[in-house]
Amino acid sequence: MGNLAPASIWLPLTAAGVIVIMRPVRWAAVGLWLLASGQVLAWLALNFVGLYENRAMRAALEREFLILKPGFRGWRLFAGYASEGYSSVLDPHEDLGYLLLTPDGIEFIGDSRRLVIRRNQVLRIFRKPNVHTFVGLGGWVCVEALEAGHPRVHRFEPRQRDSLLGNFLLLGGLKRRLTNWLKRDGPQSR
Repeated sequence: MGNLAPASIWLPLTAAGVIVIMRPVRWAAVGLWLLASGQVLAWLALNFVGLYENRAMRAALEREFLILKPGFRGWRLFAGYASEGYSSVLDPHEDLGYLLLTPDGIEFIGDSRRLVIRRNQVLRIFRKPNVHTFVGLGGWVCVEALEAGHPRVHRFEPRQRDSLLGNFLLLGGLKRRLTNWLKRDGPQSR
């Protein structure tokens, strides 16, 4: 639904705009108006409908989280996750769940995945674009970690808010928090 609603707005208006632009010159303004309207309305729909059912998923996963981590008082963020090799045209996230910081590690407790990265495994933290970045609505905060002797990249994107733009605005803070967490105890042995 999060992808279908914006596409259902974008496709007809964009196609109509292109078709009208191809007509005699006197219709070019109407075609440009249709084309521009399609882009603007699709962006708005993607921003507000792109996280369809996000709040319900967050509530359901929070109930599970509270069972798995009763009394957890540390920092956590509802986030999308994708492993290094994952890609999808429909959704950049492989799983949704809670990203946690503990004194000695980063944990992700998702709907279908559970991940623990120890502090001494982390090589670097950086940002990377995802499919939503190209319209100004998203991106990844990546944690590169040494696992079984090989570097692996784990990608996280905030899903705390109910709009893509709201979550995009959390990306910089997430990167700073993870970077500060990594630096907190000085250089780590690798």
